[in-house]
Amino acid sequence: MKKFIKDLWKIAKIYKWYELKGLVYTILYTIAVFEVPLIFKDLVDNVIPSDSLKNLIIGILMFFCVCISQPIFGYLKNIVFMSVSEKMTILFREKMFNKIINAPIDFFDNSNNGAIVSRISNDGKSISEFIANFFIVILKNIILIAMVIIQMLFLCKEVTLIVIFLYSIYFFFNWKISNKFTPMSREIQKSYDQICIKINRSVGSINTIKAFNREDQVKNEFKEIIEQNYLNNIKFKKLNMLMGSISNAIMITSLSIIYGMGSFFTMNGTITIGTVIALGTYFQILVQPVYEILNSNIDIRSIMPIFDRINEYIDLETEKSSDGNSDIVSIEEIEMKNVSFKYKNGSHALNNINLKLPSKGIFAIVGDSGAGKSSLIKLLSAFYNSYDGEISINKKELKSYGVSDIRSVISLVSQDIELLNKSIKDNIKMGRDIEEIQIKEVIKKLNLEETINKLDLRYETIINERINLSGGEKQRISIARALVEDSLVYIFDEPTAALDTINEKRVKDILEELSKKRLVIIVTHNLSLLNKADCIYTMKNGEIAEKGSYETLIKGDTYFSKLMNELSKK
Repeated sequence: MKKFIKDLWKIAKIYKWYELKGLVYTILYTIAVFEVPLIFKDLVDNVIPSDSLKNLIIGILMFFCVCISQPIFGYLKNIVFMSVSEKMTILFREKMFNKIINAPIDFFDNSNNGAIVSRISNDGKSISEFIANFFIVILKNIILIAMVIIQMLFLCKEVTLIVIFLYSIYFFFNWKISNKFTPMSREIQKSYDQICIKINRSVGSINTIKAFNREDQVKNEFKEIIEQNYLNNIKFKKLNMLMGSISNAIMITSLSIIYGMGSFFTMNGTITIGTVIALGTYFQILVQPVYEILNSNIDIRSIMPIFDRINEYIDLETEKSSDGNSDIVSIEEIEMKNVSFKYKNGSHALNNINLKLPSKGIFAIVGDSGAGKSSLIKLLSAFYNSYDGEISINKKELKSYGVSDIRSVISLVSQDIELLNKSIKDNIKMGRDIEEIQIKEVIKKLNLEETINKLDLRYETIINERINLSGGEKQRISIARALVEDSLVYIFDEPTAALDTINEKRVKDILEELSKKRLVIIVTHNLSLLNKADCIYTMKNGEIAEKGSYETLIKGDTYFSKLMNELSKK
């Protein structure tokens, strides 16, 4: 708990001038609230019995000024804390998003998109609303409670001590019960994650769901998730309402004691009617800060799991950035020596890989599904660095480079086509300083010029998930994205998988021309591409089973020839 409060304080200090401004308005608001019962008492005990119109007017004006200042100062302090809350929301969301964007790929391998969205969107907002005025409200409530209790003791010690005793009992039970809120809050946040995950997966797989008539199944699964969320929320809110009801019972009991004993003491001449009214009013003022203090304990228990979830992202390990001294200006060779790799879930992907690639030429990687082809090219692209063995560029270990240094000279075209919800031009440029004429030249080579020119907005057309472009056209745009920049290494994962024969030949010719000056690595089973490869690496069970030219490997009883025979039968 102490560490949690210290962490909150560090964050709040970032906005100390806003907090100080809010504190000033809060103090002025508190003083205005505190003065009301005293003015009441004076009106009842002194002004009304005096029969003086002048005193009455002065008293009413004082009462009006004090009361009207409450909403004014309340509005000003709320504006300040609202601004702080929104600034904190931006801070947390930006921090989490930036850490995630710079996180290693294995973070995404073990995370779910829906859970990431939930944490950045919901948790960032929740923690900001809590922290924004937490310390100021606590300070205000402590000051106000102290002022009110001292004044009540001054007005009538006996009544005040009984009220303090009743609330002491309530404080004890509140502290005990509040421990249950932390695990309950954690379960609620998990159920929110599950809702986001289910929506994300369902929308992303809508074609499959509809093709197999699985709408009812998906709806039932979603219903189970939201019902669990409902149960978690009901359990949490019932306990919260129970605490509220007990608080109300204590308040009613205390008011009964105040007015009952106050009336008795008034009848005995011990105190005045104005004093009784002041005691009752002070007690009603006391209720809110006491309730907020008690609630802050519950709120802390509820917010702690959310704060932990945020820190999990903020404390994420990030990929190694460039140090400015490791620029790669040319590729002499890329080498893998005794490289083995396994994912965090323990599954082995690569075992004792050895290969050497020169500065130019076409080098193909083939193998069955799960053989390790994609894992190999991901290692070459610096997506993972938790491998054993050595991967080097120009005889310098890959891990010694910043990832931006490596990726600035390597263009990767993945089998999984990922286009952004932006214009065609922006999808190709990807924020790089690329002239429009370069884009048009590549588009023409890839036979996309006519397709794009038919669109109303041409290169400014926004690419949607399900309309505008076919799978083959999207694949060629992803290839264009790589070709517009003069990289030193090009890696293509099944670059012709979605292409027809005509466009397949165009891509093959482009790659062949590219390989005269650059290193081209292709994961493919396309015979026309394999025929052009300078060397083919055949992978099996995470190992390189054999290597050689197409002519060499296709002959005899090789694993490569068996793969090709199986493909020809399909």
